[in-house]
Amino acid sequence: MTGAEVLAARATLSLSAEELAGLVGVSGARTIYKWEHGDRAVPGPVAIIITALLESAAMREYFGVSLSVI
Repeated sequence: MTGAEVLAARATLSLSAEELAGLVGVSGARTIYKWEHGDRAVPGPVAIIITALLESAAMREYFGVSLSVI
């Protein structure tokens, strides 16, 4: 997963960087920004969680997030 994909997923899920950090278990928004800007690679388990949130209504319900309607 690329940084641009993380940014797009965050927008689609209407999550702040801090909220996404909490969902994937990292220390804070700074880590999310580093992924989005390509300063760090997105770890595989994080990519799986983000993908699952985008593709699975059950996952979104479990984590209490919804898709953005544009």
